[in-house]
Amino acid sequence: MYNWNAATDSRKLCPTGWHVPSKNEWNILSLSLGGDVSAGGKMKSTSSLWTSQSPGANNSSDFTVLPGGWRGFGSQFINDEAYFWSSSVYTGIGPSASYYSRLAHSADQLFNWRENYYFGLSVRCLKD
Repeated sequence: MYNWNAATDSRKLCPTGWHVPSKNEWNILSLSLGGDVSAGGKMKSTSSLWTSQSPGANNSSDFTVLPGGWRGFGSQFINDEAYFWSSSVYTGIGPSASYYSRLAHSADQLFNWRENYYFGLSVRCLKD
């Protein structure tokens, strides 16, 4: 789990030749998998680690997402979904939020939203 500042720090969380994908790069991935409505199912592992599995979960993309959860304020931790930071800043509510992508255990959709920099989410690096 990384807060957004750690995920996008100039010291580079991702190895050389890789980067934290932007919101647009997450959108490109989603479109290549048929759009947000079905992309999540094509990205999700069929592992029993999910509390329940959505009907279209088949990992046909070989992305193999597991439920890594997220860390909220205080000691709050939710582990039945997967959340990934993007490198894109959300400017609609001030300079303290960024976009992320989420896969829920019960849905095939890839959700894209925004969250406070403080929250702890996972990071998937994209090859340059």
